[in-house]
Amino acid sequence: MATPLEVAEQFRKRILANERQSAMRLVRAYGGVYQQILPQIEALTLELEATPNVSLWKKVKLRRLKDLKRQIELEVSRFSTFMEGDLREGIFRSIDLGGQYSRAMVGAFVPGVRIRWNKLSSEAIEMLLGFMSEGSSLRQSLDALGPGVADLVAETLTKSLALGMNPRRIAAELRGAVGQGLTWALRTSRTTQLYAYREATRANYVANGDVVQGWRWLAAKDRRTCLACLAMDGREFPLSQPLEDHWNGRCTMVPVLIGMERVQFETGREWFEKQPEAVQRAMMGKAKWAAWRDGKFEFDQLAVRKLDKAWGHMQSEATLKELLGLAKAGKARKSTRRRR
Repeated sequence: MATPLEVAEQFRKRILANERQSAMRLVRAYGGVYQQILPQIEALTLELEATPNVSLWKKVKLRRLKDLKRQIELEVSRFSTFMEGDLREGIFRSIDLGGQYSRAMVGAFVPGVRIRWNKLSSEAIEMLLGFMSEGSSLRQSLDALGPGVADLVAETLTKSLALGMNPRRIAAELRGAVGQGLTWALRTSRTTQLYAYREATRANYVANGDVVQGWRWLAAKDRRTCLACLAMDGREFPLSQPLEDHWNGRCTMVPVLIGMERVQFETGREWFEKQPEAVQRAMMGKAKWAAWRDGKFEFDQLAVRKLDKAWGHMQSEATLKELLGLAKAGKARKSTRRRR
């Protein structure tokens, strides 16, 4: 029988596998955007190359930009429609997986014991889907993706011409601007599915409040884990409190059962303190590490609560300025440079 921590790792792999499959679908779909837009960028590039007088490039921009923006907005908006459908499917998968995870976690505490488990009501599932509703921040962002990418391309072209870049460099800058739409899509898709997974987990714990009384923060512990997550790792919260992970966050919840001992695991702070000095410095940065080593702040202070317009409150890594104040941060950096 798997232990609670083994169950957490098994399901973490499953949710990340689902996210990777979604990412592949989005990349393929955005390839269609590139196929439609890149020929226009190439045509613009060739016209600029055929116009030796740089002072005339502004006329080329005026002639080409309107059609280019219209095409970008059309193609990226089509992609947004595809992405919305893919997100909905991913959210339903995440909600289902969160239900499986929560029940498996509770079962891992009492192996072999049959537990009456309440399933989520249709009303609870509808609430979990609320962030995809009409007028939500996520829906607004999806609707604005096409116009946003089109405006970014226009701004990039104007700036590139003003800087006197050669036509091939301008083309590369424009392709990069178009690619920002895919970057946002991948980041949003992953964050959305992980958010739905965590909230479905919590909703299942709430629905079974006669068994579960709270949850503990569990972070993946490796060199890619952000310091905020390591600082939050092991902390206990009531069922009313969501897990406020950041964009792309991989953290999850370990249940606290009524009348049972908490599962024991190495906290993020304990894990970090065991790492070699070189690893600690690489993860924190030299100045922040030096300040922490000198006792200028506590490890737990590395997590600060900030408001995100799409997802509400999130835990983020505190900057050195936030930890020490502006003047002290400057002194820490100077002290680090003197030690080199």
